[in-house]
Amino acid sequence: MKFENPIKKILVPSDFSEHANHALKFAVEIARKVDAELTVLTIIDYPGSSASTALNIDSEDPMTNKYLQELAEKAKSKLSMMPHINDDSSVKLIKKVQVGNPFTHISDEVTQNKTDLVIMGTRGSSGLNEVIHGSNAERVVRHASCPVICIKSETSYSDINNIAFATSLIEDHPELIVRVKQLQELFGATIHIVSVNTPNNFRRDMTTLKKMDDLVTNHMFKDFTTNIYNDITEEEGIIYFAEKVKADMIALGTHGRLGLAHLLGGSMAEDLVNHAKRPLWTFRIS
Repeated sequence: MKFENPIKKILVPSDFSEHANHALKFAVEIARKVDAELTVLTIIDYPGSSASTALNIDSEDPMTNKYLQELAEKAKSKLSMMPHINDDSSVKLIKKVQVGNPFTHISDEVTQNKTDLVIMGTRGSSGLNEVIHGSNAERVVRHASCPVICIKSETSYSDINNIAFATSLIEDHPELIVRVKQLQELFGATIHIVSVNTPNNFRRDMTTLKKMDDLVTNHMFKDFTTNIYNDITEEEGIIYFAEKVKADMIALGTHGRLGLAHLLGGSMAEDLVNHAKRPLWTFRIS
């Protein structure tokens, strides 16, 4: 039985960088595959601005207003000439330019437009150049109410054949499992379920394997493998396991306030966004 397509609206924040273009190209392929609406959002980062669109610059300084308006017009012009989107009539496309805090505007767009998937281009330790910088990439991953895919390099829809799904197996999160299975269905991929064993969080193999058997049986997984991987930290274990099985994407659940709780703590979400070479799919669990 196939899942009903859950992706109707896709959001791609773009600063016109190479990494953002990689994300956009990937998003266009998915939008075409599932017949989804695609919104490309460019944000002019202006601290303290509450303006929601480029046509409503609200600085008290007329010169600042003029400067921001010029930036907005340049951004609109760039959007009109972007590759991947303007010559593809098969994709319903919405282009937006906004002024203010990137994280705030991305969050508002996800909520107000009922976005089903965010796809972001990241450049590693610097996050999204200009549009998403510093800790904003991690904040989007932690707090978005829909799945988020972070892309570092050029990736095609057809490239995603093996997905490494990292889980702590401490709690059963049915909605996360449903989303992971939908992700698998989207790409027609094999799921490699892995629990990372570390010195600070050690469990006997027989205990972990029993929990994995329960997971795949209760949720009726198909086309999967179950794995235990030992490493010093969860982050290193996930990255090296993904390399071992030649995974094309890493998938895991996040907790908004606790980072990747149980499995990943503290700054682990940011670390994986910055260090994992493969596309990273995350979904916030309550």
